[in-house]
Amino acid sequence: MAILYGTTGSGETLPVEVNEFGQLVAEGLPGQPGPPGPPGLPELPPNPFEGAILGWKDNTLSWLGGSVPIPPGVFGPILSYADGVLTLEDEPTFPYLTSLFLANSDGSVATYSAASSPIVSITPYGRCIYMAGSPGGTQGGVWDQAKWSTVFSGNPDAVLGFPKDSPPKEEHVHKWYFSNDFSLKVGDVLEVVGETDGNSYMFANLYQGEDVYAGAGPKTITQVCALNAMESYWKPYEWGYMNGIKLNGKWLTECPSPLKLSFNNADGLNEFRVGDEVKPGVFVVGVGNTTNPSDPDYACLIVDGGAWTVNERVFSQDKGGIGSVQSCLNNLIILREDNTEWKPGLYVASSDQNIAARYVYTSTKRFSDRIA
Repeated sequence: MAILYGTTGSGETLPVEVNEFGQLVAEGLPGQPGPPGPPGLPELPPNPFEGAILGWKDNTLSWLGGSVPIPPGVFGPILSYADGVLTLEDEPTFPYLTSLFLANSDGSVATYSAASSPIVSITPYGRCIYMAGSPGGTQGGVWDQAKWSTVFSGNPDAVLGFPKDSPPKEEHVHKWYFSNDFSLKVGDVLEVVGETDGNSYMFANLYQGEDVYAGAGPKTITQVCALNAMESYWKPYEWGYMNGIKLNGKWLTECPSPLKLSFNNADGLNEFRVGDEVKPGVFVVGVGNTTNPSDPDYACLIVDGGAWTVNERVFSQDKGGIGSVQSCLNNLIILREDNTEWKPGLYVASSDQNIAARYVYTSTKRFSDRIA
């Protein structure tokens, strides 16, 4: 076996190092620097947003405003929704009577679930009506508990009575006496929502208080009293109806053992609706004030029971807006039919825009043919 030596510049002799394969281990002298390489990619700016375009601004890379292309017949995103009117970012062109649905930007059906912040307290709630009772005034047939319950469903479209286009042909007298009077406090505001022809009447009978009539507007309670009966009366061909009763601006609903779920804030509560199922067989019967923290019913949901725990969150079943078009004006859609479940940030689309357009064209053509 031979050992390899080398001599340094000073004349010193040293053994040469090899690796495990017998290959010389050597380090060369530093060479000349090579030419500069191409520039590398810089770090992307933070906080990109939907539709942003990478560009140059103020001598640095920045996310600039842009828009994501969306298919024809899809409009949005939705900026806001209130009282049957959708405000969009762009200008929709849906014809009259077009059926609409809540959509994603690609035109597919979108759904969402209303969600609350964590529950901070759970308390019994005494401001719901208990429908047990008995009928009276049987002329024109008995209206039983189920009939009277329609106006305590929390559904603003409920109608009890005879609308203007369908007055009765005979006299009607109906009453309902509650087994347990519903207490009213001084300062409460009660309103029987509805309308009459001025001759018929529908009203809430208040024990030790003044009765409140349908169509008369809100009435402030000035002394402690109780709602103990509902009454109605029509002569032949008189009309009148009621949709329900509002107490302090909220629908008075039927519920024998309601619970008040309170939250630290009103986040997400404006997406809940009376009638939402939040647990199997458990429904929302009231939505608290979402804008005024001084309201005793601020940031709460009223439910008709169920087992709840502090820190639990409340979720609705999947929701999604549907409706039809009354008209479009600039960036507004005025809805003709509306389930009120529209969500800002999502889009509006239609599966029957061409059909609706043909309907308008055909109607216009027939009218033109008649006057030609």
